[in-house]
Amino acid sequence: MMKNIYKTLIVLIFLGFTQTSFSQCNHTVRLTDTYGDGWNGGSVTVSINGVPVPALTNLTMATATAGPENFTFSASSGDVINITETNAGGWPTEMRVEVFDGSPNTIITMHDPVVSPGVNGTAACPVPNDDPCNAHVIAVGCGGAKLTGDNTGMTNSGISAPSCGAYAGGDVWYSITVPASGIVKVETYELTLNDVGMSIYSESGGCGGTLTEISCDDNSGFGNMTKTMLTGQTPGNTLYIRVWDNGNNQTGTFEIDVADMSTDYCVTGNSIDQGNGCAQLTPAANGQIGTIWDADDKFDFTADFIFDFIVNLGSNDAGADGITFVIQNDPAGLSAAGGAGGSMGSSGITNSLIVEIDTYLNSEDRSDGLPGVTCAAGSDWDHLDIWLNGDVNPGSCSAGTRYIPNAVELLSGGSLYNIENGLDHTLRITYTSASQTLTATVLNAAATVTYGTVSYSPVDPMVLFGTNAPYFGFTASTGGLNNQQTACLAPSLVLPIELANFNANCVDGRVKLDWATLSEINNDYFTIEKSTDAINFEEVTIISGAGNSSNVISYSWNDDNPLGGNTYYRLKQTDFNGEHSYSELVTTSCKTKGDLTLYPNPSTGIFSLEYFSEKDEEITIEIYNMAGQLVQQKTYYELPKGMSKTDVDLGEIDNGIYFVYFSTSNRKIVQKLTIVN
Repeated sequence: MMKNIYKTLIVLIFLGFTQTSFSQCNHTVRLTDTYGDGWNGGSVTVSINGVPVPALTNLTMATATAGPENFTFSASSGDVINITETNAGGWPTEMRVEVFDGSPNTIITMHDPVVSPGVNGTAACPVPNDDPCNAHVIAVGCGGAKLTGDNTGMTNSGISAPSCGAYAGGDVWYSITVPASGIVKVETYELTLNDVGMSIYSESGGCGGTLTEISCDDNSGFGNMTKTMLTGQTPGNTLYIRVWDNGNNQTGTFEIDVADMSTDYCVTGNSIDQGNGCAQLTPAANGQIGTIWDADDKFDFTADFIFDFIVNLGSNDAGADGITFVIQNDPAGLSAAGGAGGSMGSSGITNSLIVEIDTYLNSEDRSDGLPGVTCAAGSDWDHLDIWLNGDVNPGSCSAGTRYIPNAVELLSGGSLYNIENGLDHTLRITYTSASQTLTATVLNAAATVTYGTVSYSPVDPMVLFGTNAPYFGFTASTGGLNNQQTACLAPSLVLPIELANFNANCVDGRVKLDWATLSEINNDYFTIEKSTDAINFEEVTIISGAGNSSNVISYSWNDDNPLGGNTYYRLKQTDFNGEHSYSELVTTSCKTKGDLTLYPNPSTGIFSLEYFSEKDEEITIEIYNMAGQLVQQKTYYELPKGMSKTDVDLGEIDNGIYFVYFSTSNRKIVQKLTIVN
């Protein structure tokens, strides 16, 4: 029988503003029934400054509509927008009302749950945040979410120039309240802007008083973006954040968020924090939803990575549906949670890729392509599957969307593997940027036995998530059956060392590895491991650690025998008690054969490609924009052996970020190209 006996109706009211004019705010009312079984009536009234919007007055939702439904209206900057929900058609008494701005990204006001009828959501149409007194507020910590910033139309605020970066005006302002810990991290991420500066100010006398710069950063984040860590700040104080495009020669969008660094992770819903990056996602009880999100780390999709996590699916073989690993950039950020039962806490989480470890064969799982399973019957396979954009187990039996051809059964040898055996298991998440492939593998706790592997491509982060740096974590739920289910983020990212950097560079034919720690706790030694495929690693050397330290300590080692092509390196850090964890991957190549050089970059649209080939071969060059649309394609049929140069002219093309795909008979290389006219 189906275990999903709970239905959640979420009403999302999104308010967005135009990016090119601040006299009008174009808004969308979006009503979504996330479970998909219809609205059963109901109505919404929208008013601006107390005057109803005629087209949205007592707007009645159709009984059979499965949503979403979208309606638009306009308001001026600073206008107050009021939304009233009624329950005339029999909507459930619990629903969520969120009001967003920024297309949507900024949560202005939120009610959760809302008891109907007649509960209002109220927000002001945003004004341009081009000076401190109009700064947009960012919520800090687990209740916050990444915001989308835009410097279009912004002017020089008149505040003294910051002490770093190429400041030339056009700044954007945000404000935060210092949390109780006094420790915050502020970070920006690339969208259409890819090189910004950021300074942070304390204030005396309010936004119009004296601002004192306490931090300035240019390129400490992803790529040429910014990242700043502040400690010892006074709880409750207001800080102002200033962001600008270096040189003020580009306009566009970026992301910004602020984390409370007193915790490394956010535990929400029915989850119970077990410490050390672990959470009991669901107790052995029905109708539970729990999540754990990493609060201070994000996946970097500009490079390859591999991380191991620990999961435990419980010990009741006839129990709940399973858990999901979610990579997401949902507007709810670290507060995101989805539906119960068969959706495993992840349905409805937008801008997402969801890896499902499913332990119960609901009717909607019978179309997953498992061996011997039909709509009428079949074995109860524990299996892996992948879903996108919150679309988890849609429809029933043969209905609904699939994103990979078939689910993958969990096997031990040739037999079905029961993962609800009370044991810990390793979930390995791997990303290979060249092929844009994400792979999930379930192994035993020691990561020596594989039970199942599932992959999805292409994972273009800007298309799928809208960012190169999405959040990640676990969700789980129970419906009419249950299990005690747990997950740990700690083995992958929460190290007993605070790693400041880890770099690999080719110098005179050998790879120089260097890294530094800001602090160490019980650090026995580092093991350097290398690989050609970012999956299978070999140990190459051991470097002793400092044990315990609160000072910066630098390490280095030279690999005199790098592997052919790209070589991937990672640090395995081992405690005195034998526990270990891994760093992120770094990669480099000391070979010229097969290398691709693209220049100039940034370019006006005319650039050159240099490539070393070991034989005469055909090549294809494809140019894609950030929306995944093919801009130009050319095939060259006689690329000669040796070093060749190919010139490309894109003609009249808009400024922005593009991706150059260079393909031969046995290789595909992807490089990012910035167009600046």
